Amino acid sequence: MVEDKKKENEELKTAKPEPSENNGQEEKKEETKPTETSEEEKTKEAKEEIEEKKTDTEKPDEKTSSEPPKKKKVNQMTLSEIEAQLKIVQENMGGFQSKYAQHLLKRKNNLTSIK
Repeated sequence: MVEDKKKENEELKTAKPEPSENNGQEEKKEETKPTETSEEEKTKEAKEEIEEKKTDTEKPDEKTSSEPPKKKKVNQMTLSEIEAQLKIVQENMGGFQSKYAQHLLKRKNNLTSIK
């Protein structure tokens, strides 16, 4: 009796599970894939690694999305950027009385005097 149970257990382990609806579909997909040579597999893997690296560089943006974006320093802004920031400051703060607005105006004067 014990030997019969052992044989049954071994048969169950070695027997393939009956394909269900999902398993049957997956098997069909695998069968339709063309076989690739080792060189094609290597190039495909290399391309996938490059794509992963690209997505890795994009992932920090997702992580920092919870943090507010860093503001650009006033002394590194272009004239168009300064004008855009001045509009935002005027709308939000109601004028140019803040130190930030004063720095923006000073930078704008410096850039326009150069031209």
